[in-house]
Amino acid sequence: MTTARGERLRYDVLSLDTGSSAGEPAGATDRALRVRPVEAFLAGWERLRESARNGEVRRIAVVGGGAAGVEVLLAMRHGLAGSATQFALFSELPVLAGHGARRRIARILGERGVTVHSGRKVLAAGENGLELDGGGRFGAQAAVWAAGAYAPSWIARSALAIAAGDVASVIGEPGPKSGVFAVRQGPVLAHNLRRALAGEAPERFRPPSRSLALISCGDRYAVASWGWLALEGAWVWRWKDRIDRRFVERYRLGPGEG
Repeated sequence: MTTARGERLRYDVLSLDTGSSAGEPAGATDRALRVRPVEAFLAGWERLRESARNGEVRRIAVVGGGAAGVEVLLAMRHGLAGSATQFALFSELPVLAGHGARRRIARILGERGVTVHSGRKVLAAGENGLELDGGGRFGAQAAVWAAGAYAPSWIARSALAIAAGDVASVIGEPGPKSGVFAVRQGPVLAHNLRRALAGEAPERFRPPSRSLALISCGDRYAVASWGWLALEGAWVWRWKDRIDRRFVERYRLGPGEG
């Protein structure tokens, strides 16, 4: 393998942790943001928030009806509380399809004035709004692309296998891609890398039949989904906050590291 600095590295087994992308909206501009990579999104969001507060952006469209799209939209709405900015959510499938919290989230979006467009495929996003499948258009001064997780485009050209993470679909499992499953795949991947070095066959990852989803609503309120069971409240947000902080703390670098 050759690095960007020209270094050549030898290996017996290679595992690349590239992170995921949110896809590439056609016609993208500085007001058509992808939620991944997160560093670029956060910088773009600061510019977008300032434009919205100045009245330059009156409507923001979010593309993607999964948990990420819902959370990002409600977080942005909370960040622009008190402004006149309107929000719209576009999803090819019903919002949060397959989640027990679907009806609760639909109610919360309605209560917070979010217009939901289900069954509408977005083809392109630009400064003048969204271009929809079938020739329709939707006027918006900014768009945020949160429609699924994808591997970087160069991997498709490399002929490398996409084996794990939130960019991978589990063969034989009808459920959507999930960061919850991706976290559980990590130890299995590490175990299989050791097996590969020992000349042993890899073991199969078996996803759980159901998983817990905790969906933040922007403010200190959240919805929990477990199979077809759903709960909501400020206490769910505190539960999610503890879990998230504990997870992040596991990977925090100490002084002098990194």
